[in-house]
Amino acid sequence: MPEFTGDESPADIVRVVLEDFSRRQESTPLGAHATIIYQDGLPFLILQAIVKDDLGEFACQYRLDKMLINLFPECERLFDEANAAGLFGEVAEQERKKTVRHLAYYAMHMMLTRLILLQLVLFDENFNETMVLTAGTLFSTFAQSYQQAGSETAGRVASKSTQEMIDRAVDSVAKRRRELLLTLINNLPAMYIPMGRGRPPGSTKPAEQKAREAAEFEQEIEKVIRRLISPDGAMPTKTAVAKALGIGGLNPRTGTDSSLTAFRNKLDRLNVDYDAIVERVRLNK
Repeated sequence: MPEFTGDESPADIVRVVLEDFSRRQESTPLGAHATIIYQDGLPFLILQAIVKDDLGEFACQYRLDKMLINLFPECERLFDEANAAGLFGEVAEQERKKTVRHLAYYAMHMMLTRLILLQLVLFDENFNETMVLTAGTLFSTFAQSYQQAGSETAGRVASKSTQEMIDRAVDSVAKRRRELLLTLINNLPAMYIPMGRGRPPGSTKPAEQKAREAAEFEQEIEKVIRRLISPDGAMPTKTAVAKALGIGGLNPRTGTDSSLTAFRNKLDRLNVDYDAIVERVRLNK
């Protein structure tokens, strides 16, 4: 990182970042090709790549000065808020200016690098969301046909199934973004944030909490089984119960259904005897 005096303008920081970034083009992530060009004195990033899994190929152009210069006042705000909270003690004005410029330099570099990563990820997210919307359209068509035939439940089933697909798609994006951010942050000195949101690795839930969750889960399973029993008394399949509980589901990209596997895993994790619940329902219809 270059040394700054504190007297550089935001435009000066942008210029240094672009010069530095141009020298490091060979390290562009995931096989993308990035080139900085100037048109009428204005810097543009030309980004080209073939996306993995044959999801597409693209060439994008970004105007960099407008994109990067907006980070400078945000870095000033970040430093001033931290300073007001007493994190730095006494800070001379010139030292403040130097620190802000180093922050801006880092932020601008990070924005360029993440721009390339997120542009590549965009194609995967677009593919998955397209399949969710397509499935929703298909479900809507069937639901409309069933409603015209007198079924009132078809719309609710279609809506619930589509909602579950949307939730999984959004959760997948959030998980991937969180893991990427944590990986970057945890590479910094003195920083460690657990990758998962749950308990630390190796720890377990308190026995009372696990027993309470198991009891609640058993009640949910029993309610669903009773609701899904056919008119002739036949018990629903385990997969049907899993789907009704909203566990697992269809992956719009691969076409595989994880409902049964996810349901079995949760039964094992909470030590719930599914067959015993079925037998209890059978005896007390």
